[in-house]
Amino acid sequence: MPLKKAKVVALTYVHQETAQADLLKELLKEYLRNSQLKPSTIKDYSTVIPIYLSDWMDTKVSEITKQMVEKRFYLIRDKGINGGIPTYSQATKVMRILSALMNYAMADETIESNPVQVLKQKRINRSIVKRTSYLSQEQARKVLRSLSEHPVELAISLMLYTGLRKNEALSLQWKNISEEGLIRISDTKNHREHIVPITENIQTILNKIPRGSSHYLFPSPVNKKTFIRDVRPTLARIQKKTEIPFRCHDLRRTFATRAAEAGIDYLMIKRSS
Repeated sequence: MPLKKAKVVALTYVHQETAQADLLKELLKEYLRNSQLKPSTIKDYSTVIPIYLSDWMDTKVSEITKQMVEKRFYLIRDKGINGGIPTYSQATKVMRILSALMNYAMADETIESNPVQVLKQKRINRSIVKRTSYLSQEQARKVLRSLSEHPVELAISLMLYTGLRKNEALSLQWKNISEEGLIRISDTKNHREHIVPITENIQTILNKIPRGSSHYLFPSPVNKKTFIRDVRPTLARIQKKTEIPFRCHDLRRTFATRAAEAGIDYLMIKRSS
């Protein structure tokens, strides 16, 4: 191939690659490929952006304006999108992820400024009020009394007695249960090893969990190579039975509240958060 022609072909190829990388869908792929995110976070980002910004995926990043960002934020927050309900938390989440993508594009000099900054510049409140609900002692007892030996219900009782997050409890493997009477979890949200002493109540729960062919304490009934992920049907059943509305994270806050009442140092409790 003549040198001049080869140069033209090479330039055309580079131009096509750059054009692809300029699109929001390609920026998302590149960001997820190069960022050190947990698999669950990657899955979350890969789902949220295509749902709430589906009509932007083939748009050039440089063509996404402040006006577009502001209008979409209000649309998700106040009206809902793609058949969904209005949701303040999702509007905030979408813009947080989009802002990260835009900062990445700025670092690559694809754009000069981050259009999501308009929300900050206009002082539009995007803070998410943290839930503070937890179960009273009587409610916790009532929930525990209602639980059977169903895998998800055993996981729920384990959350109440350990303060583990939902995914930490559900993804527990038998290798996390040490012979020294400890539950050791290294893959935590704060990237520090979390150690939970196995009390008598916790051991009673563990004794009820059958050891099968899976590495997981709570394997998926469909695929033993992974763990149970959807607890909503079980939660709905328990809530209907007990008439106590709660989420899995409420169990974690319940544990922290009871631990504080028992005199455990706040910083020690916080360290596991």
